[in-house]
Amino acid sequence: MNQTLNDRLYEREQALATLNSLAKRAQERSGSLVLISGEAGVGKTSLVRHAVEAFSGLHLLSGYGEPTATARPLGVVHDIAVTLPGSLRERLRSASQPWLLYEALMDDLRSSPGLPLVWIEDAQWADQGSVDLLRYLARRCSTLKLLLVVTIREFEPRSNSTRETLISGLPIDQCTEISLARLSESAVGSIARDHGHDATALYQLTKGNPLFVVSALRWSEHAVWGSLAHLTQQKLSVLDPAAVALIRLLATHPDRIERSALAGLSEATPLSIELCLKHGWLVEVDGTLSFEHELLRRAVLDSIDGNERALLHQKMLGQSLSLAHQVHHALNAQDWTALQKHAPRAAQESMRAKAYREAA
Repeated sequence: MNQTLNDRLYEREQALATLNSLAKRAQERSGSLVLISGEAGVGKTSLVRHAVEAFSGLHLLSGYGEPTATARPLGVVHDIAVTLPGSLRERLRSASQPWLLYEALMDDLRSSPGLPLVWIEDAQWADQGSVDLLRYLARRCSTLKLLLVVTIREFEPRSNSTRETLISGLPIDQCTEISLARLSESAVGSIARDHGHDATALYQLTKGNPLFVVSALRWSEHAVWGSLAHLTQQKLSVLDPAAVALIRLLATHPDRIERSALAGLSEATPLSIELCLKHGWLVEVDGTLSFEHELLRRAVLDSIDGNERALLHQKMLGQSLSLAHQVHHALNAQDWTALQKHAPRAAQESMRAKAYREAA
């Protein structure tokens, strides 16, 4: 979710100025790695989006880590390859050696029509092979027209190890770290007063988390504020039953999903999908659907009891999904037959991609 109100980003002026300065430097073949860290909902995505919109001549290449039980092998690399000329995509289909992928990526970046900005979201969930490739890029940024921006969510099991892998051995001038804090009480108070709300109540509810601030103002115009769970239930109450059922089903899937993969689900009618998009539950990019923010998905998932959750995971098992996703749903559905079928194949796929941690 975009942590902005009236297109304004609060208390992020210095971070935006830093990103703008680094982008200008990268245009002179002096690129760098930027690590942006912070808790869920603190505005990492919004910061990068604002920087991208403010700087012209960028060639944006986006990749995403996803909190699946087994990380998608080279998932970030596959995401990046979608908007590159083709050399990397060809190597991904055929190459078994990592350095061939590295060379293909470098070739594609050098032939980019604009300044390549490689933006990796939630790198703490990326597989080992993807992190290795990002480290390879980070060590070569200083001689390239390239800005490598990586966001890392704090307090996740692999946040620290991912960060250490990326910055290990880098000269201090090749890596910039931006740590985003919650909004101050003063900023939240200003926002509350601008929108006719009680400043103390808004700050007490949100504790300055930008996602919670925006959510409270958007979802609870005329209601007494409670928890994020309460706000989530309010937001669900405006949807029809089919759309609510779709949201609950998709909450079990911690990744983007092709719209076409939902074709066999009774809940996924064109109307229910459109309602979920219209009311800000889902976003659609290039035919794939995802929750507007991971916190929304988790809030819905936490509201579903164990038995129903297992049944929903079982239903997702019947869709056309990757092996890593099949393993995720089989494990959570406690479908041991499906797990025995998919897990060995998923491990082999991870090994082929040199993602040894996931294969283990």
